[in-house]
Amino acid sequence: MKQWTLLQYAVGVIIIMTLLVLQYREKLHDAELKTIDWRASILFDSQLSQKNLNTCMVSISDETLRSVGGWPHPREYTSLVLEYISEAKPRDMMVDLLFLPEEKRSDEDQKSFLQGLRRAASKAPIILASLFEVQQILDPQTWETRSTLTLREADTEVTSGTVNIGDLAGMNKDTAIRRMPLLIMHGDDIEPSLAFGGFLASLGISGNPAAYIECDEKNSIVKILLPSNINPETPATETSAIPSGLKKWTVVRSGKTYLEIPVKFTSFSGGAAASGESRMAVVRLVQRRFGVGAREMEFSDLLAAAMNHRAITLIGNGDINAASKLLEMSMAIAEKRSNSHLTDMVGLNLKKLRQGETDQLTDIEPNSWFTGRHVIIMPTATGLFDFYPSPLDMKKIPGGWVHVALLEQLNDGMAPATLEERSGGNWPLAFTALTTFICLTLVIRGKSAVSKLLMALAATAVILTIIMTGYMNGLILPMVYPMLGCLGIYIASTTLSIAFEQRHGRNLLKVFSRYVSPEVAEEILRNSDRVSLTGAHYDASVMFLDVCGFTTFSEENEPETVFASLNELFGKIVPHIFDNRGILDKYIGDAIMAVFGVPVRDQNHRGQVLKAAVNILETVRIHNQSLEPGKPRLQISMGIASGSLVAGNIGTSSRMEYTVIGDIVNLAARLEAFAGAGECVVSEKTARDQGDICTLQELPPFTVKGKKAPIKAYRIMEKELS
Repeated sequence: MKQWTLLQYAVGVIIIMTLLVLQYREKLHDAELKTIDWRASILFDSQLSQKNLNTCMVSISDETLRSVGGWPHPREYTSLVLEYISEAKPRDMMVDLLFLPEEKRSDEDQKSFLQGLRRAASKAPIILASLFEVQQILDPQTWETRSTLTLREADTEVTSGTVNIGDLAGMNKDTAIRRMPLLIMHGDDIEPSLAFGGFLASLGISGNPAAYIECDEKNSIVKILLPSNINPETPATETSAIPSGLKKWTVVRSGKTYLEIPVKFTSFSGGAAASGESRMAVVRLVQRRFGVGAREMEFSDLLAAAMNHRAITLIGNGDINAASKLLEMSMAIAEKRSNSHLTDMVGLNLKKLRQGETDQLTDIEPNSWFTGRHVIIMPTATGLFDFYPSPLDMKKIPGGWVHVALLEQLNDGMAPATLEERSGGNWPLAFTALTTFICLTLVIRGKSAVSKLLMALAATAVILTIIMTGYMNGLILPMVYPMLGCLGIYIASTTLSIAFEQRHGRNLLKVFSRYVSPEVAEEILRNSDRVSLTGAHYDASVMFLDVCGFTTFSEENEPETVFASLNELFGKIVPHIFDNRGILDKYIGDAIMAVFGVPVRDQNHRGQVLKAAVNILETVRIHNQSLEPGKPRLQISMGIASGSLVAGNIGTSSRMEYTVIGDIVNLAARLEAFAGAGECVVSEKTARDQGDICTLQELPPFTVKGKKAPIKAYRIMEKELS
C-alpha cells in the first residue's frame, strides 16, 4: 500500500510539473481570460445590482442622427448640449467624439462651438476625445531630434487651453475589451485616457498630467498626487467630488496624499510608448443592467431642450431673431423625436414668441440626473462604427460603454490585477503548485473512487473560495491550472487506485482460492479494501480437526488405501467449512485447521463454526455407516476456540502463506487433543452464541498446556439440524 501511495504522489507531481510548464508558456491563456470574465460577471453582477451608476449617458443614436440632419451635424449642437448639462453641475462631461481638422465647418459654426465650449467648461470640467502618437520632433536650435507624444487627428483650435484631453488609444475592435489604458507615457510626456481624464477631473485635477502623476512600471502602480483640499475620509454624497472607492487606494507619503492604482504596463499600440492599463468591469454586464433606463438620454432630446434654454437666454439679452431661429430648430428636432412633453413645451414657447409674449416663455430646467455625476456623450449609431466586442458574450457594444465601465470601476475602487502584476516573480506558478499539491494530498487519502471524488470536490471548493475571495479584494489568482490540476489528479489517482484494487484482488484471489468457497472468494474481491494481507487483528473462531488413531491406521493399511480413505473423508468434511464461510487454513497431515471470521470480518463467526462442527459430526457418522463391510471406518475429534487473533501473510518473498496467530489458535489445538473420538469440544466464548444450533454439555474444568488456571469448556451433543 505504501508503494502505491508513493506512486500516486509521483504521478501527481508529474501532473503538477506539466501544468506549471503550460502556465509558464501561457498555453491556456485564452481559457484563463474566460475564467476572469466569469469571475467578473459574478462579482459585478452582485455589486452592480445593489447600486446606481455614477455615470449618465447621452446617446447619439441612429434616430438622433436622423433628427439633426445626419452626420456630421453642426459642432454648435455639441456645445449647446454641454452648456445645457453644465447648468446641472455634473462632476464632469466627456465627449466620445473626435473633432477632426479636415471636417468642413463654417466660421460661424466653429465660433459658436468654441464660445459655447468655453461657457460650459467654466461651470464643469470637459474632457474631449483625442488620439496621440509618438513623433520625432526636430529641435531648430540644437538640430537634434527627440520623440514626444503629439496629438493626432484632433482639431488643435478646439483642444487648446479650453478643455482637458482624453486619449482613445488601446481600444482594439478585433478582440474582447478586457483592459483599458488609464494613460499613455513616453519619457516625461503623460496623457490620460478619456475615462481616466474624467475621473481625474472629478477630483479637481487638471493641467499638465506630469505634475501630479507618477508611474512606477516596475511595481505596476500609477500614483496620483491629490489636491490639498481632497480629504479621502470625507463621506461621499450625491454631489461629492470624492468617489466612494477612493479610500481603498489612498496612501499618505511625506505629508502628501496619493492615490495608488494597480495597473498593468504594456507597450502602446500608437508608437514606442508605454500604457498603464486597468482591467475593466464586464461592459456587457454593465450595459445589460443599466443600458436602457433613467440614466441614458437621447442627444436630440437634450439638444431641443438646450436650444429652448439658450433661446430664452437670448431673448433676455434682446436677440429675438437668434432666439426665434433656435426655437424653430428645437421644435423641428422635438417633432422628429416625437417626445410629446418636449414638443409641447418648445411649441408653446415658439407660439408665445410669435405672439410677442416674450416675458411668458417657459425655460426647460437641466435634468437633475446629471447633478454630481459623470456625463458622457457617446455615439451608438451604427453608421459611426464605434462598436467593440464584449468579453462576456462577444456582442458588439458602443465604445462609450467601455468608458462607462472603466469609470464605474475607478469610482468604486475596482482594479483587479493578477498575482504577477501585484507581486511580480513566479507567484502565480507557486499558487498553482501549492493548491494542486494540497488537492493531491487530500485525494490520495480517499480509499475509494467516491471518497476520492469527494476529496477532489472539497479541494476544488476551497480553491474556488480562495480565488473568488482574492478577486473580490482586487487580486486575480490563476483558476484554469489549479482546476485542471484537481481534475487530472482525481482521474490519475482513481485510475491508479482501480488498478491497485484489481491487482490486490487478483492477489487475494490467488491467495484464498485454495482456502475458501467461490462465494467467499467473490466477497473478498468485493471487499478487498477491507482485507489486509500484511497483518490485522480480528475477532474470529479457529477449528482444529484430527483423525483419531490415524497412526495405527496408516501402519496397518497400504499407502494407497490410507490416502484414498483420508481424501474421501476430507472431501465430505471440507464443504461444510466452506458452506459456513470458513477458510481452510491448512492441512497438517491427517488434521485440518480452519478459521471463521477472516479475512472478511463476520460478526456471526461463532454461530458459523458451530453449524460447521455439527454438520461435520453428522456427516462423518453417516459416512461411516454407509461404508461397505471391511472398509476402514475413521473417527474424528474437534476443538474450537473463539477470540482475538492476528491474520496475514507469513513467510518470505519466495514463499508466503496466509495464516492466523494468537492464543486461541493454541487453545483450539488443546481442546481438540482433549476431545475424544467423535467429539467436539468448544471454548466458553464459542459457546455464548450456540442459540438453537446445538446442545452443549458443560464439562468439568480442566487444565491444558500453556494455561495455569483450569478452563471451562463444552461438548457438542449430537442433534439433527432442522
